[in-house]
Amino acid sequence: MKHLIKILTIVALAFLLAGCIDKGGYKYGVLPDGVVPVEGEALQARNAVYNTDLSELTVHWRSAADPRTYKGVEVSYTMLSGSQKTVKIYANKNFPASYERWCVLTVNPETVNYRCIWINENGNETVSEWSSVDELPTTKTTSSEVFAALPPTNFTLVRDKVSDEAWTMYESIVGKGVEAQEKYYRGLFQQVVATLYNSVTDYTNSGHSLPKLKVIVGKMDLDGALAYVSGDADGPFMRLGSDLLESMAKGLTTFDYANFEIRGVLIHEFTHVFQNTTPYYLDGGELNPNFFASIEGMADAVRCACKGVFESSKISTALNSVPYYDESRREWLEDLKQYKFGPYVWQIPYGGSGFFMQWLRYYDGDFLRKLTATMTIMGKDWSMENAVKYILGEQYDIESLWNEYIDDIKAENTSK
Repeated sequence: MKHLIKILTIVALAFLLAGCIDKGGYKYGVLPDGVVPVEGEALQARNAVYNTDLSELTVHWRSAADPRTYKGVEVSYTMLSGSQKTVKIYANKNFPASYERWCVLTVNPETVNYRCIWINENGNETVSEWSSVDELPTTKTTSSEVFAALPPTNFTLVRDKVSDEAWTMYESIVGKGVEAQEKYYRGLFQQVVATLYNSVTDYTNSGHSLPKLKVIVGKMDLDGALAYVSGDADGPFMRLGSDLLESMAKGLTTFDYANFEIRGVLIHEFTHVFQNTTPYYLDGGELNPNFFASIEGMADAVRCACKGVFESSKISTALNSVPYYDESRREWLEDLKQYKFGPYVWQIPYGGSGFFMQWLRYYDGDFLRKLTATMTIMGKDWSMENAVKYILGEQYDIESLWNEYIDDIKAENTSK
């Protein structure tokens, strides 16, 4: 509440120093750059819901806002790092639900303050007074509760030449017995789907379904992989390499490390089962330079959103991904005589693009769900640059957002 009082005091001082603007448009003094008059009321909120798995706070309006006058909300909140941040989350006609609700990523929902942004009769941007989420009825939930009705998957669990010691380690992570292991995997499914889709209906309408999945735990047969998703005559399967389990069984890796890493790897792989994709080739037959980010970047974004990435890895990956544009990062495929991806930083697969996608949830808590939709909507025209403008608005420049992301990561790194 002290934070709210401080904000209101700053607004009041701005009026005293800069003069007043009445609704007739008469000016008495000039407002400083970036200061807008307080004019109009905040929409009445029905409630707030906080997903503890995803650290997402969603505020629902009691009735949908008028798209002709409502522009969105300005939100002040505590980031996952503990730092304070203030952003504008704009409503967007590409996503009609944005006039009914807004969502923000925060470590502490009680610290969230917000005010509505309006367009007045003169076409100028105005704001309401600040409101606080701690004055709203707030419900806490989990991804498994939200997606309790996720259609079931028939699991076939296969042990492929894994030592008894390593298998014991595996059971200590995912549960002992078929029933416990199926529950573990279903819980991961619910977390992944909750990150990609708004509801069970949204998910089922996407055309994705997984009536069965074979889970194989054994020696990895693909160089450099910890796990992968593929298919055979029996249908889709996921293969989890047993090397990490064997290492843990020998005392070379701690249980906590293996438990965290295996969960994160599984979240990444399961994202491939449920995510939308972009075309591998463009119309001219050349490789789509955005494909690998849309697949592997998105999978790491979901892994990060589901708290499956070590903080040190997130920070080091971001800091080692600069600069924004670099011709030398193009990866040449000799057999195809084409470049695989690059030169933009958001074309780097895995954490290079994925952790940036995850960070953009600070500008819209629904960003990854909307990003999922854009891959179908845009098809071969999809890129992070196009998607950011489609989701956040044409006023946003992706390079500026990238630079802000790096600044946030640097500040987080310094505070560690």
